[in-house]
Amino acid sequence: MKGGLSGLIEESLATKRDLKEFENNFNRDLKELELRLSVRLGTIVAAGIAGVAAVVKLLSH
Repeated sequence: MKGGLSGLIEESLATKRDLKEFENNFNRDLKELELRLSVRLGTIVAAGIAGVAAVVKLLSH
């Protein structure tokens, strides 16, 4: 029973290497998400500016 319990504990504990790998993956995913959100926000801003320009052009005539 003792061997089985220690094996279970060893499987469920994270090592420093596991935590560092998790941190690296998390940071990479966060940077990817940041880039995607920046592109999306830039698209929304550009569409908004184009919409305002179109309204200004329509109302100026």
